[in-house]
Amino acid sequence: MRVPILLLAALLMSGALADETKEWEGAMASGEAALRDGRYAEAADLFRRSEGLSQSFGVKDARHLRSLNKLAEVQNSRGEFEAAEGLARKALDLSGTRPGAETDETARSLTALADALYSKGLKTEAEPLYVRALDTRRRVLGEDHPDTAEALGNLGLLRMDQQKFREAEPMFTRALAILQKAGDAQKAAVMVNNLGYLHQEEGKGAQALREYRQSLEMREKTLRADHPDIGQALSNLATALAADPSGLDEAERLLQRALKIAETVAPDDTQVGYALNNLAYIHHMRGAAAKAEALYLKAMQVWEKRFGPECAQAANTLESLAVLLEDAGRAGEAASCKARAERIRSKPAAGPAEAWASEFRTAQQASDASRFAEAADGFQKALEKAKGFGEKDERFIRTLVQLALACRNRPDYARAEAAARQAVALAQQSLGQDTLEAADGLNALALVLDDTDRAGEAEQPYQRALAIRIKALGGEHPDVAVSLSNLGYLFRKQQKYPEAEKLFRKALAISEKNQDLSYMAFTLNSLGLVHDDMKQTAQAEGEYRKSLALYEGKLKGNPNIANVCFNLGNLLKQKGEIEETLTLLRKAEAAVQATLGAEHPQMAKARHNLAVIHMTQGKDLEEADRLFRSSRAILERVYGPDHPEVASSLDNHARLLDSLNRKEEAEQLRQRVREIRAKRR
Repeated sequence: MRVPILLLAALLMSGALADETKEWEGAMASGEAALRDGRYAEAADLFRRSEGLSQSFGVKDARHLRSLNKLAEVQNSRGEFEAAEGLARKALDLSGTRPGAETDETARSLTALADALYSKGLKTEAEPLYVRALDTRRRVLGEDHPDTAEALGNLGLLRMDQQKFREAEPMFTRALAILQKAGDAQKAAVMVNNLGYLHQEEGKGAQALREYRQSLEMREKTLRADHPDIGQALSNLATALAADPSGLDEAERLLQRALKIAETVAPDDTQVGYALNNLAYIHHMRGAAAKAEALYLKAMQVWEKRFGPECAQAANTLESLAVLLEDAGRAGEAASCKARAERIRSKPAAGPAEAWASEFRTAQQASDASRFAEAADGFQKALEKAKGFGEKDERFIRTLVQLALACRNRPDYARAEAAARQAVALAQQSLGQDTLEAADGLNALALVLDDTDRAGEAEQPYQRALAIRIKALGGEHPDVAVSLSNLGYLFRKQQKYPEAEKLFRKALAISEKNQDLSYMAFTLNSLGLVHDDMKQTAQAEGEYRKSLALYEGKLKGNPNIANVCFNLGNLLKQKGEIEETLTLLRKAEAAVQATLGAEHPQMAKARHNLAVIHMTQGKDLEEADRLFRSSRAILERVYGPDHPEVASSLDNHARLLDSLNRKEEAEQLRQRVREIRAKRR
């Protein structure tokens, strides 16, 4: 008689478990749907419910581990990294799985923990976890599973942060192919976004813009209009647009929309902070210092509330605020912001890879802003940190190349050449003769040789860099167009005009195929210079005007318009069309003032050219004297007193002083010219 009773008891227990299982499955499914839809607070509540229900299955049951992992995932999405880390560690401890024998659920725990550490800036600690998660998913799920694609993307982002771009890119492209094959458009859009981020970091702005736009379009087709991922895509596209002054208007509209989405979803979310920080940058570029400062301070409030006062996000905003305050003449406040940012950056929590990456990015920002002395010092600091990876490491070689380029622009040619030669030697010995790192070093070396009147020596490294890039990247890659242009300018200097023309036409064809309007305008201007040199005036004028039309149309606000104005103005001056020449030079001066500021080298060039026009006309000679002095002062502040551009300015100014019968002053300037040019030999 006991058997039926026991059997009945067993059946009753099984029925209760079945109900709990059904309820758990319902909570998990609803939580997954809320997570995909960006309803993070709702998803967190549902996963907490599923986690509570799953405890009845036993704390080591796969369902309980899954609940913990999903709750950790949603907390990472909400920026609650401490809580996410705790849950992921708990899941790993409960699973008790040894490395090499992990399950897919263990891979979820590893990923959630790595995500939390990565977001807290502990990227060195996150790296082995991402590697283990990827290895596990490959072993358990196979190479072509969507979860394997996500693991590839995670590791790719880490590699990108380490500036290992050539490791990251194939990870993103492979992950994208897997997700496209699986038909997961939402996650495929994430990988397209990651490629845009990668190419933006590499300085390939046109390519990044295309990918950011594609990612946004993909998300808008699959997500509701106020989904957080839409806001993130808008912000990313806006940052790429803001790199070019012609994109500031569109960037501001996108950021306002992104901010509205972020504030609707979660008023204290990280996306609010990013949108505020980026809007501040837009206003800074436009000269609206008060608006920019207020937005930077709001962003700081978000970071401090979300992550505390010593977070990496706060350091980034403090550095931007310091630049704004410097521009406003508030040097003391700027120094205080810089010092606080440096204290955050130097925290022991930052591993060597993060410390190097931070130093490298700061130096790159200085270089982009034409603060070359600051950039050279920054890259030298980054190089010291990169020594810890070993001189054969890609990061050490990459830093050497950037140091060479910064020193070239400073100019400090001896130091630039030494760094470039070391980069080439290390890349060829440790990474291979035909690697892109070797090509970067060769290109930097060729630029220095070209600048120091050794065009014959420069040709071979230019040619070698071009050949490597064609072999590694294909004949239609933007980097190939850059190499073609560099070699084209060398041939132009050597008066090999047909050869130069051929190279510029190839570069133009690549930019047209890639729909890179900015490089199209650049190469049209380059072709104009070659035909100008060849006295093919009509053809040169046509190319200059086509370039100018692009800058005044779809590239409106781009500071490179100044170069075209200078070149077309010089051509028109020779034709005697002085009024249009003056109009173009004033247009160049206004464009530089609006986009780059009064202390940029392009402003020096605009004022120098205006001075030459006045001198040529024999009119307003005192104004010409003022313009020459203003131009030279800018050049000396930016480049130092011994730059070739300074010598050219001095030379022309001496001619003006001769015409004003100020012979002694003129001779003093010529003596400086001789001294500067002697140092270049």
